Amino acid sequence: MKQLLALLLATSLNGATIINGGFETGDLTGWTFAGETSTSYQSKVEGGQFSTSTAWSNQFGFFTPEQMEGNYSFFSGFDGRVQEITLSQNIGIIDVFTQAVAFDVRAGWDLKTYKTQSGYEVIEDREIKVIIIDNDTGETLLSQSLFNAVGETIQLDSGFQTVGIGFEELVGKDVTMSFVQNIPQNFTGPALIQLDNIRLQAVAIPEPSTFLFLCYSLAAIFLLRRRA
Repeated sequence: MKQLLALLLATSLNGATIINGGFETGDLTGWTFAGETSTSYQSKVEGGQFSTSTAWSNQFGFFTPEQMEGNYSFFSGFDGRVQEITLSQNIGIIDVFTQAVAFDVRAGWDLKTYKTQSGYEVIEDREIKVIIIDNDTGETLLSQSLFNAVGETIQLDSGFQTVGIGFEELVGKDVTMSFVQNIPQNFTGPALIQLDNIRLQAVAIPEPSTFLFLCYSLAAIFLLRRRA
């Protein structure tokens, strides 16, 4: 029982955290960005009037970038040469009070208009997904698609979306979260992603006396199951 209590206490005191989830440092502090080579629109954190991303968006009729939370957002072109672009962060151990991760996102693409210029007979899909990896084993614990940009389609505006991903099956795991863009072909059409307000959602943490009672209750259930 002491070991179980120690595990519960250790888990609750070493929970996951997300650094700079709103990009309010004006850069990618806390994040690891990798894989981007040649693109039409270089990924960046932008604030203010979003002048660069807005100019790019206006050129192709995509959504107009607007503030999601705070003054800054992360923007990516979701195009370019064959590549896998990742924005990732080691967020630590998922504790019993960490319910989910949530974030705001918006996207647009045109994989149809420029087909004749691409040199491909068939335009393949592009995908943006969230992947959660176990830092201890390297195992992929969760993979969830956010946008599947179907070849030869136009989606100028996905609309403002708040996405939540539950962590119920990840409690006790030490994890890294990654936003992954898969670009399977060279320059088959422009696109734009806006990402912001990446945060952990937690259940209310009980008062110490209540928490201690919960620990003993769980320990009692554990012992009863062992005796059964």
